Order: sequence, then structure tokens, then C-alpha cells
Amino acid sequence: MEWISVKDRLPEDNVNVLIKHESDTGPAVAPLIWIAFFNSDFNKWTTYWFDLSKVTHWMPLPEAPKIEKCSQV
Repeated sequence: MEWISVKDRLPEDNVNVLIKHESDTGPAVAPLIWIAFFNSDFNKWTTYWFDLSKVTHWMPLPEAPKIEKCSQV
């Protein structure tokens, strides 16, 4: 999967995606990566805790890993 610029395209409304967020306090040592969703009704990115204003890129969440069943001996 590749990162998608928010300038090129936004994800579907209210679908969780990975986002790259710029720090409000200057460049971060590591990129700030969150799980968030875009709401076009309010034209903003949000998590379940707070809104994010400086989202630069996003990508779909990867599929969950397949879990093998453990056999009892």
C-alpha cells in the first residue's frame, strides 16, 4: 500500500484509515501516525478522542492477520 496525499484524494466518509499528521509544535522526531477518519459533513479529520487539523497523507488499514487455531494435545 502507498500513502495518498490529501491534496490528491480523501477516503470514504467515516471509514478508519491510517493518517500522517504534522506536529503542531514543529517537526517530530518520528512521523505521527494515527488511526482516524474523515467526515465531509464537517470537513475535518477526527479520531474518537480529538480532531486533527494537519493531516497530510492517508492509506487504508491493512487486513487483520489470520489467526491459526491452536490444537489441544
